[in-house]
Amino acid sequence: MDNLKSFGINPDKYYNMNNKIVNGKLIINCFHLEVPEGKSMAEGKKIDDCYVKVDWDNNKQTFRMY
Repeated sequence: MDNLKSFGINPDKYYNMNNKIVNGKLIINCFHLEVPEGKSMAEGKKIDDCYVKVDWDNNKQTFRMY
């Protein structure tokens, strides 16, 4: 979680997350819906909060995030 803070993630806030693998990299997209007062969730606008790529660094034997 500390690493995700540097990408704009607030651990006290609720996020929706989409995760997918692209070319061997894990892609994490965090977002929330902004719903105008009196409108339905279906009418909400998706607001991206962060976009993080994660992959394995063979030389350092650890994950890297960018």
